[in-house]
Amino acid sequence: MSKKNLILLVIFGTLGLIAMALMALKEGGPARNVAARFYAMRGMVKYGKDDFDGAIADCTRAIQLHPKLALAYSGRGLARLAKGDADGAIADCNRAVELAPKEAVSYVVRGQAKQKKGNLEGAIADFNLAIQIAPRYADAYINRGDAKTRQNDPAGAIADLSRAIELDPKSVRAYGLRAFARVKANDLERALADYNRAIELNPKNTNAYGIRGAAKAKKGDLDGAIADYSRVIELDPKAPRAYVGRGNARSMKGDFAEAVTDLNRALELDKNNSHACYYRGSVYFMEHRWAEAMADFRRVCELKKREPEYPLLYIWLIRVQLGQRDAASQELAAHFETLGGNPAKDWPVKIANFLLDKITEDGLMAAAVSTDVIKDHGQHCEAWFFSGMKRLQAGDKTGAADCFRKSVATEANDYTEYHFARAELKALQ
Repeated sequence: MSKKNLILLVIFGTLGLIAMALMALKEGGPARNVAARFYAMRGMVKYGKDDFDGAIADCTRAIQLHPKLALAYSGRGLARLAKGDADGAIADCNRAVELAPKEAVSYVVRGQAKQKKGNLEGAIADFNLAIQIAPRYADAYINRGDAKTRQNDPAGAIADLSRAIELDPKSVRAYGLRAFARVKANDLERALADYNRAIELNPKNTNAYGIRGAAKAKKGDLDGAIADYSRVIELDPKAPRAYVGRGNARSMKGDFAEAVTDLNRALELDKNNSHACYYRGSVYFMEHRWAEAMADFRRVCELKKREPEYPLLYIWLIRVQLGQRDAASQELAAHFETLGGNPAKDWPVKIANFLLDKITEDGLMAAAVSTDVIKDHGQHCEAWFFSGMKRLQAGDKTGAADCFRKSVATEANDYTEYHFARAELKALQ
């Protein structure tokens, strides 16, 4: 159920409760069923006011009075999902589907819960069922579009979200999600147009400002990105993601002191924010503050244990700078030897093998080639940077500078290595 519909429920809540009670009386339902409908509707009103505990309590009371009232189960599932209880939401929606298999909302809520648990296939299957039952149900298309973006299917996501916008032209969420899908598809101009529309519809939408800031940064409009993140901070001074985004944009501009101030603030608000640690470590790396950079990258590895590959690559570079090559190589090899056979990790494994002298520079460049132009530029950006660092460590400053220039020439400005290469070029000059 969309937030817009819930706001309408809040506005007309009392009238809705009375209407439902009168309907039940007209149908000749017993008093317990009338009361159950009352509690279920009041629960949805409370949900619309973000009173999730109150919503759960009211829907539970409705179920006690009328154990076959599907609305009460789907309503409670929605509130449980809002509180992070995806398993409870799925259980409630399963029961709602058993009782009323033609009610599309139950499938949408269950799909959202499955998505929260990482089951994108199951989520999309539920959204498909909702759309079969109610082909004009905008929320089903919105949620399926979101799931498709997460499945790395931006084209499918854009099609679904465009259909949702046809059905509900004032859906802020649909515009925001379509914009994000367009960023994934590297269609930045249309993405920015969608973010602009989302902000026109809701000028206090912090999420739209924040993601528009990310799109502007990717496009190279760093001042515009900083302005958007600053607007988020005006609206919500305790939003760590806005400080992280602004800090990263400032670091990309070379305003390192201001970047560190923002990233420190993000970590004050959320000490376990791995993105803030990563970007602050990157600033320290560019400033050659090796010990501080290594401490931040190690913290990233602790907080994000499943994807520590790039921080470990940077730690290797730092430890070599500090005269710890043998220990650094042992640490790097110990991690990357565990990743053999994982296609998703194939490229960082190639970089590690290059650093460990298991493949040549020519071998690394050959591995960087991709038929996907964007991926090709990104991988070459990284390859030239790491090649430059190895040459620099060997005392070949001329060769290192040439590699760093080639890294920057890829124009892959949303890659950390692009900014590292720029910083190293500046240091050499």
